[in-house]
Amino acid sequence: MKLKPFLDSFQGCFKDNCRCFAGLFFLYRILLVLIPIYFSDGSFWNIMTKELLIICILFLHCLCTPFEKKVHNHIKSFLLLDLILINTLQLAPLNTNNSTTTLVAVFQAVLMSLPLVYLLCYIGQYTCCTKRCIENKFNAITSPNGHNDNDDELPQRLLPEFSESYDTFNKSE
Repeated sequence: MKLKPFLDSFQGCFKDNCRCFAGLFFLYRILLVLIPIYFSDGSFWNIMTKELLIICILFLHCLCTPFEKKVHNHIKSFLLLDLILINTLQLAPLNTNNSTTTLVAVFQAVLMSLPLVYLLCYIGQYTCCTKRCIENKFNAITSPNGHNDNDDELPQRLLPEFSESYDTFNKSE
């Protein structure tokens, strides 16, 4: 049974020697979810344990750079740093008054929306590039001067309606 094409659809973005990172990301999520079982949710030790785990994940990710494209490695590092900042800001409401807590909550909401903003920008850029590519292909196909090397159309000088202007076929001797 040939599973390589199917598995490459999930692991194709990774380097060949770092394909295990697809499974490691799943393991990271399991560990981050299991931490509140051992420490009460929102406590200092719960937040610090999550912080330490995310820093270790970021260190491992920056050390191995598992993705083939550098852009994907930078984006993953940015998302992990964003997660570290969100987790760090959970410590602020433990020791402060109500006005600071509101400011921290707003800042956390902004940090949480950064991946969504990135996703919307990516979708917008993808849509614009796809639309521009389709328009360029359509213009290349329908252009009258035919700068398309792959078409099978006759040049204008060989078409019957343009033959008089070129005076190629209508020579009277």
